[in-house]
Amino acid sequence: MLKCKDVTEQASAYIDGELGFFEGLNYRFHLAICKHCQTFSQNFQAGIEMIKMLPKEEIDQDRVDAVQRRIKDNS
Repeated sequence: MLKCKDVTEQASAYIDGELGFFEGLNYRFHLAICKHCQTFSQNFQAGIEMIKMLPKEEIDQDRVDAVQRRIKDNS
């Protein structure tokens, strides 16, 4: 049986449909018996949905290059 820590570690894979049949079944079983993980899972999913609603903007390549230079210079 999964522990709460396992649920938090596998939440993204579960939502993305990347867990195998039995892993997904164990995940859902844990959610059925653990109110804390149910709440966590619902909040995690809501966060992902909110991120998907953010406007998508074009990224200016000059800004990307400038950030990469700053990272390189500070390394």
